[in-house]
Amino acid sequence: MADVPSGLLEACVVVGAVSSTLRELYQSHQQGKIKELPLLETEVLQVHAPPFVNKESVSSETKGQGHAPAFTRIQRRRSFIKKKRGRPGTANGEVAKGSDGWGGTTEDISVPKDLDLIALPQLCFPGGLQIASEQREDSYHYLVFTDVFGNRTHAVVVQYYRPIQFSQDGGHQNGYRLSSKSSRLYTAYGICVISKYPYYNALRDCLSCLLSQLKPSWMGDFEERVKEFSAKLALVPIPPPGQLHVVFSLRPLQIGLPSREDKDRPAVDLDLHLPFLCFRPRQLLQIITSLLTEQRVVLFSCDWARLTLLAESLMLFIHPLVWQHPFVPVLSSQMLDFLMAPTAYLMGCHLHHYEEVAAETDDLILVNIDDGIVSSSSSDGVDLPDVPLAARECFLTRAEGLQMHYDLDVCHLGSSTDINDQRAQRRQWQRKLNTHIQNITLELIVNIFREVHHHLNYEHRVFNSEEFFRSREPADQPFFKKVLDTHIFHSFLRDRLNRKMDAFTRMELSTRTETYRLKSMTESPRRPTMQEMARKYTSPESRLSKRLGASLPNLGEGVGALVGPLMQNSLKKIQVDSGRWTEVVCRFRWTEVVCRFRWTEVVCRFRWTEVVCRFRWTEVVCRFRWTVVVCRFRWTVVVCRFRWTEVVCRFRWTVVVCRFRWTEVVCRFRWTVVGGQWWTAVQVDSGLKSPQKPVRCFKLPEFPPPLAYHYVQNYYQEMITLLDKAISGVAFEDSSLLACYHYLRGFVNTVAGKRLDALEDFQNLYKTDTDIFPGELVNALVDSLQDGERAQANRRTEIKRLISRVKKDHERERTCHDDEAVKRFQLPKKHMQLEDFVRHVQESGIVKDQGTIHRLFEALTVGQQKQVDPELFRVFYTFWKETEAEAQEVALPASVLEHLEANECVFKLSSSVKTSHGVGKIAMTQRRLFLLTVGRPGYVEITKFRDIEEVKISSAPFLLLRIPSLKIKTTLRKETFEVNLKSEVDLWHIMVKEMWAGRKMADDHKDPQYMQQALTNALLMDAVVGCLHSQKAIFAATKLAHFDRMKLEVPMMVPKTTSETLKHKINPSLDRTSPQAVDVLLYTPGQLGVSFDTEGDGNPKLWCALSDGKVVVFDAASWSMQQSQLQVGSSRVNCMLGVDRQQVWIGSQDSVIYIISTRSMSCNKQLTDHRSEITGLALGERREKYSPKVAYSCSAEGTVMTWDVSTLQVRKQFRLSCDRLQSVQLCSGTLWCCARDCIMEVWKNGTLTRKISLPEQLRGSPTAFSSFLLYQEKEQLWTACIDVGELCVWHLAELTKPFQRIQLPDCAGVTCLIKVKNQIWVGGRSSGKSRGKIYVVDTQRHTVEKELVAHTDCVQALCSAEDRYVLSGAAREDGKIAIWKVE
Repeated sequence: MADVPSGLLEACVVVGAVSSTLRELYQSHQQGKIKELPLLETEVLQVHAPPFVNKESVSSETKGQGHAPAFTRIQRRRSFIKKKRGRPGTANGEVAKGSDGWGGTTEDISVPKDLDLIALPQLCFPGGLQIASEQREDSYHYLVFTDVFGNRTHAVVVQYYRPIQFSQDGGHQNGYRLSSKSSRLYTAYGICVISKYPYYNALRDCLSCLLSQLKPSWMGDFEERVKEFSAKLALVPIPPPGQLHVVFSLRPLQIGLPSREDKDRPAVDLDLHLPFLCFRPRQLLQIITSLLTEQRVVLFSCDWARLTLLAESLMLFIHPLVWQHPFVPVLSSQMLDFLMAPTAYLMGCHLHHYEEVAAETDDLILVNIDDGIVSSSSSDGVDLPDVPLAARECFLTRAEGLQMHYDLDVCHLGSSTDINDQRAQRRQWQRKLNTHIQNITLELIVNIFREVHHHLNYEHRVFNSEEFFRSREPADQPFFKKVLDTHIFHSFLRDRLNRKMDAFTRMELSTRTETYRLKSMTESPRRPTMQEMARKYTSPESRLSKRLGASLPNLGEGVGALVGPLMQNSLKKIQVDSGRWTEVVCRFRWTEVVCRFRWTEVVCRFRWTEVVCRFRWTEVVCRFRWTVVVCRFRWTVVVCRFRWTEVVCRFRWTVVVCRFRWTEVVCRFRWTVVGGQWWTAVQVDSGLKSPQKPVRCFKLPEFPPPLAYHYVQNYYQEMITLLDKAISGVAFEDSSLLACYHYLRGFVNTVAGKRLDALEDFQNLYKTDTDIFPGELVNALVDSLQDGERAQANRRTEIKRLISRVKKDHERERTCHDDEAVKRFQLPKKHMQLEDFVRHVQESGIVKDQGTIHRLFEALTVGQQKQVDPELFRVFYTFWKETEAEAQEVALPASVLEHLEANECVFKLSSSVKTSHGVGKIAMTQRRLFLLTVGRPGYVEITKFRDIEEVKISSAPFLLLRIPSLKIKTTLRKETFEVNLKSEVDLWHIMVKEMWAGRKMADDHKDPQYMQQALTNALLMDAVVGCLHSQKAIFAATKLAHFDRMKLEVPMMVPKTTSETLKHKINPSLDRTSPQAVDVLLYTPGQLGVSFDTEGDGNPKLWCALSDGKVVVFDAASWSMQQSQLQVGSSRVNCMLGVDRQQVWIGSQDSVIYIISTRSMSCNKQLTDHRSEITGLALGERREKYSPKVAYSCSAEGTVMTWDVSTLQVRKQFRLSCDRLQSVQLCSGTLWCCARDCIMEVWKNGTLTRKISLPEQLRGSPTAFSSFLLYQEKEQLWTACIDVGELCVWHLAELTKPFQRIQLPDCAGVTCLIKVKNQIWVGGRSSGKSRGKIYVVDTQRHTVEKELVAHTDCVQALCSAEDRYVLSGAAREDGKIAIWKVE
């Protein structure tokens, strides 16, 4: 079968000297003609490659025999023709008989099609084959082969020596018994085991077991034993990605194959701490830098084994970045000319070539593994840029904390008498250490490239490299200057633009600060905040990404509280009077450890959890003299006021400790109050808190002794039986382990020829873990189906659906362009119409919103043809960037910083002007205007934008002249502020008015994005005036005064009822170029006592479904965006359901129910039983505590399914006759199903009990039911229709006609209904302008209590947040989520 996956073995090759050469050498040595033993040339002696047996060979080759031969060689591969010297005798005791011996004339050897054996003998003996006069130790080393497509094959080679002895008649003496008159000679044989998978330790162990059988055996059995060994390894399946390892017995050892962590990572079967034993962490950073900058790197060692192990470790260290250049860890002496290649590469050779290589080739990075030295072949030394400072310091701190000494960890344990137990214990220790090292190196890569995504334009696949480079610290720019143009970085960018959810993305998302998440909720131009400016004076560690928590925001406060920092206290106390934080640590010496490593490093290295566990608080106070430190740092106020015991009582620290653990308390509350301020520098980094997943091992059955076909089939059947037993013993809650077993059984069924059973196993992955679904394997399996099998597959519904889906996915992958090249931003070179102008502005990163770009286009083309000149665009772009750079250089003194909030930025600074409060510069932030006085810098508040009452242009007398001035009147002061801005007055006038209007809109609509949009408009005005230099510049800039114009054109007043009820708005489409419709909303409550390590952060979540299968998740404690990259198919989402605390079900138009894990925030399960789009989901009632939980789903054509939530199996299904079934609800043991033309009550078995048609007055109209609601307490049914502005209330006991009809004022149709407390909240659209409205209906009086003007487009979704808030989502024109207070 073509393209069937192979097992562990790809091929086993025996390499050595040919027998004729050995015989000549042996005879010459016996005759005394050789004084020094020479190096011999090596050749391929044997090749063993699967398949070894097949079904067809049994019938033809067993005729006349009682049983099948042990091995059947199937020549299905390219042949390797081996020409040899014709000699009567052969080495190793075999006489040449045609092509059967090793010394025959010609032999046709079957070779895997992608394996080249020409260079293999040199690589198996890279130093040459040395004949020895005494027995030598076995020697192992490792190889890597790379094909033209970049696919790598791995190999382990063992060189072992056997004695050479020929009989007087030319034959070979078997065994080791030699004549006393002859001196011994020993020749080496290289056995090379080749695999597609990097199982270096496992293959080395396999070869060790083989040698234990070969050494005492006769030489005549050599080939048969190697062949049997190869055939056994070919039977070993590869474990799937996940937590299931494969273990098999190859006497005397138990050998384990570790699984890959996920599909994107290779298996790790080597000791990753070896590089840390060979090099200091700073040297490792140099080597990693040389790889990231694509240097020519050469590794040197006296031990061939170290070369590949170090090289492979380095490849894992830079993951998920992938080395794109030649990778040859072992070069033989004959291959040194490879080092002359002009391209980047990573190669390795023997240490005795060091001087030769260094002298012959320039610009090499020479890595001496044995001596731990990194140098350069150039006379100038190593010319490598440093890794960015913050990432470097973090990596060095992490590396110093590595515990790499196994003996220290097991010194308290006794000695095991079972070698396999000892090996398993060591493997477990090594796996834990490997995971820790991978986390450290991944964190390094994340810290280096964390901010790349800020400069990506996903729509046009553009990376703004110049802007990214300018935003780096000056000391870090040499590093990025070299990295940005590399192939490895280009491949990394391609993955980012494809929104690949790999290890980098997961860690980057999990280590985002809460401040960053809140800041990302409002799109604004890049400027440094006051907090970031203050950090310029702190240590580099404080600039590392930290995980900050957020408490539940008080929605009763102003909108600014939601978009500002969590703690808005003064920043002046971040710098203590006695010096910086690090100086304080050194000065007062908290402990000796703190004095050595600085406080931030101690936190990272030891963490509070360890301090608490080791010392406890009372011992900490006694040992480290906290009282002394308290006195110096004004902790006495805190201590005297609360004391530690009172803190526990008052703030419930014990409860908090149980809930969040100490590291999370520090992150979330930031060490409470120190002298009335928040010490932001003392934060615990929990970025590496990734608990190790439990591992399960599946032990393969014993290998069959004779490897005939029927024995192999019995072996596969026994393996399938064991997997059946393992699957039955796994709880369905452990779905990832269950998926691994299904994957493994599907693999075994595939190689056993049971294709349909294999497809059924792979189909089960949709319900367990789609992340490990082997698409290429299943596609090849489908292509290999015979006609009879295909007919059977068409009769099995699940398999038929799987085949259809796999073919569609395969075709889509062929047509998609995920590998489209990444473009770098370039200024335009020709005139631009509107469409081209929008694209270039979006690519530049200035602004994404299409409406704003259209207004900018109008501004730049005022009074001329509607196209933008490329020179004008260049001037505009340059002015924008220069203004941005000037803001980066603004240096405000501490006396000014204390008046500003932490997240404020200075966006505009005037020249020195005269004002009514003295001379100075006018500074504009997103919140206020203030005067920065000259001379001794000082702060004079002018006004906050929300306090402005009037802004106008006037003139101030100066001698005989009148100078234009700007007057600003505020509600907080009687006097008017006046500033003589001279030629700048017109620009400042329209900018301040736009900011004022935006602030007013933001406050009225409780939407902070209005303020950010106004700020963007104001800065664009500044850039337009700066680039036009004409009399029309100000008039052109007014085209961008969007909110000021709105204030004049339409009334800005929000109805009082709406303003009082509306608390906040958030925009789920912020990272899109245009608003997206909010199709479905779901609120899931938080969980108390949740450990972050295992179950997420425990905060409540808001799930928002946008168009095209996008799902955005908000942290409902802070309304910050937690996840923006969840993709569930590519079709519209119709419904969502929180089934339990671990999973959310999402029904899509593509007829699939997607299941999202709330822990990992990933969609790795699918239910594919429906045939039409999913329209409704409901959760069943649990009448008993231990009864199984069930869920219900319905699809548009009328099918209703009952699901067992624990097993994800369909328990029942039935079909209703109706016009588009839209939703389903469960009430008092019966199902209520809403269709367009009717509402039906049915029993759980599908029996119809009652049916409600449209009310009589609506039956002749083209309307239909849109939604319904069951009010169980009052036994009422509330219904609404699509195009009718009324609600109908029915008695459940009498469903012939509604007993109450409630008219909704100014309503053209209802889209959704929810019950909150004793109210019914109704979402719909108004009859006039296309505005979304929400009606709050009193269920007692059946009257409309409130009429809320919610959105500028139809309200499409409503959900309740624990009856405290109601959340509404609007259609595409608005695309926002409103948060309403429930009374």
